[in-house]
Amino acid sequence: MKQNILMITFFFALLIGYSQGIEFEQLNWNEVLEKATQNQKPIFVDVYTSWCRPCKMMSSQVFPLSEVGEVYNSKFICVKMDAEKGEGIQMVKDYDIHSYPTYIFLYATGELILKATGSMPQDEFLALTIHVEKELNNPKSITDWEIEYVQKKTDTAFLRLYMEKQALLGKSNAILFDEYLALLPVEQRVSKSIIDIYFREKDNIKIHSLAYSNLKDNRAKFTKLGSICVLFMLSAIENSLIEAIKNRNEKLLEEVIAENEKIPLLFLPRMKEYFYMRYFKATNDLEKFITNAIIYGTWLMNQKANILENYYGYELNSIARDFYEKVTDLRAIKKALCWSKRSLEISPDNYMYLDTYAHLLYKIGKRSKAISQQTKALNLVKKQNEEEIEIYKETLRKMKQREKIWE
Repeated sequence: MKQNILMITFFFALLIGYSQGIEFEQLNWNEVLEKATQNQKPIFVDVYTSWCRPCKMMSSQVFPLSEVGEVYNSKFICVKMDAEKGEGIQMVKDYDIHSYPTYIFLYATGELILKATGSMPQDEFLALTIHVEKELNNPKSITDWEIEYVQKKTDTAFLRLYMEKQALLGKSNAILFDEYLALLPVEQRVSKSIIDIYFREKDNIKIHSLAYSNLKDNRAKFTKLGSICVLFMLSAIENSLIEAIKNRNEKLLEEVIAENEKIPLLFLPRMKEYFYMRYFKATNDLEKFITNAIIYGTWLMNQKANILENYYGYELNSIARDFYEKVTDLRAIKKALCWSKRSLEISPDNYMYLDTYAHLLYKIGKRSKAISQQTKALNLVKKQNEEEIEIYKETLRKMKQREKIWE
């Protein structure tokens, strides 16, 4: 009898072992490198932040899957790094990480094999390991590619392969893509393979690039191939706006606005005030931010229900939240309250919109109504996103205790 119990216990433990997800090591970085070397395995690192929703989604929905654990545990030494704490801070600098989650796959030496970002379904996340294995079997290092590039700058076949290698490392191919397009005859600058590169490089293209000009000059041809190239153009406009903000370049800001005005209104219509609002918010010019946000918010309020209604609701909630966080003028906050209310008319069960509405109500002194709305938001969070329950509970507690909830 005792032997049977032991056997049952053994098989039960074995079953649990096989059903678990990724096993993340609790080691410091030097210990991770040492273990990877001893086990002759590459390293997988999930770089996350405590506030990142896609990070939480991956941790709760993908990493625990047995199919995922079986692959990652057998092939890699797996670790998690908080980008804002401890050794994670240096890792962000060393591997040029700008968004979360970021997944980096490394040789045991710490040299980069592959970098990918964002939440993704199980199949896509598992597919990353296939690319890693191909790279592990490829003796050609990135240094070899860089040396060869100097000799083969005019070789289009080489440039395509080099761009693929750079993409695996999470590096921008914006310059290489322009060089590649410049080598092609004009009639060959539109094709399905070119569209594939645009998809890969959409986060790197800017309005002063040949890649952007190629989209503008050949919009009809791209459309015939089934590509909505305006979406790539909008990405280039967004990327250039970010550059203008980063460098506090108002000349580039005006150029971004001029390019945006050439985009058909059907595609995410944005007034010039939208760009001014984004720019002055980021550069901390509160007065100009408020002025342009009010114009943009008023325009959004006047838009009739159509296919873009959810977009209007998202934008209204976003600027209402900004006003709650940044603005102290009660008249301006009351405008934000109207925007927030309209976003809820569009999406009544959106807990984030309810949360914004409750915060605004609380800030203007309508505490009882704020508590009511925050309670609704908490109930929706319990049904839709367990990761954020504690945050919403804490906000509700502060409201009930008459504590300040804004900086």
